[in-house]
Amino acid sequence: MITACYNVGWAPQKPTHQDQPSADEYKPRPLHRQVPLADGTCVMVTRRLLETCGLLDAEHFGKYGHAATGDLAIRAKQRGMTIQATEAAYCYHYGMQTANVIHGNDYMDKAQREAREGLIAKWGDRFDSLQSALRLLPPRSTGIETRNVVYHVYPSQVGEWNVVRMLRHIDLFNGKRIACVVESDYDAGRILELLRKHGFTILFRKNDPDLWDSVAFIDMLDMVKNDSPTEATFVGHTKGAGRMRNDAWAEHMYAHCLGRADEMMESLKDYACAGSLIQLRFPNPPNFKHNVDWHYAGSFYWLRHDATFSREWRIVARDRYFIEAFPGLLFESHEAFNLGPTKTDSPWH
Repeated sequence: MITACYNVGWAPQKPTHQDQPSADEYKPRPLHRQVPLADGTCVMVTRRLLETCGLLDAEHFGKYGHAATGDLAIRAKQRGMTIQATEAAYCYHYGMQTANVIHGNDYMDKAQREAREGLIAKWGDRFDSLQSALRLLPPRSTGIETRNVVYHVYPSQVGEWNVVRMLRHIDLFNGKRIACVVESDYDAGRILELLRKHGFTILFRKNDPDLWDSVAFIDMLDMVKNDSPTEATFVGHTKGAGRMRNDAWAEHMYAHCLGRADEMMESLKDYACAGSLIQLRFPNPPNFKHNVDWHYAGSFYWLRHDATFSREWRIVARDRYFIEAFPGLLFESHEAFNLGPTKTDSPWH
């Protein structure tokens, strides 16, 4: 999105080399600078932006339009695009003369009320933080070159099936391979043999019924941490192992998160994390102690290192659903890529 400079209104769009000249006095120059959003006086957008982000929102901003391009700018920044002000173009704004005649002298109050109410309805009370950000996604990566895995294992028949299923994709993980194996009544010898054969560093922990697969999660992340934009870590676990169940959900997670790894890696050029079965809410009965706005149902996902380890990632696990909540504790939903369906039904089914 490219916007012209002009003499009044939003400060970042004013020219930097002349102080509010008339149109015939303006001296254009080929200077373009990134700004957080654009006023709607004179804006050029790309075909890609409209195809990806949609048109101006006439439902929320249709009468006065004051926040329409600001809203479109938020949607563009969610997809890694930028907003530029150019000093090669200039508009001289006479200041609401026509608008006051048409809408009355209280035009500005009404227009600003529509803008604020529309932005809150779409983006919540924190809409101003979305408007002020230059880019809502992390800086674009050139591509993921190093891929690690951190994997929680509960030894059982289903747990062993999970390990075998995960190892079908072992060649993906050309970086560090970390596993946590907890105690159980099942003979873990075959599982340990498989993990060691494929170069896993193994942590041993007691099984904690309050934390489940969260028991050593932060410890495993600590073993792979760095801030490289070309490195990512896959987070997974032996799904359904504690309940001795092996169903289509587990197969779905492996098929999407590992079986479609090329698509996952491509998404991580732009997104902070990537997974499948995103759910844009989080159940919050008493046993869900980490309250977040979204999560990857099933706890399988990829984390991009520069986005993850540049934030306050050392969070204390408070319940067994911590791994599901973890990306939502670090990132907004627009920073998360979802491959496959969105989960909208009950979290218990």
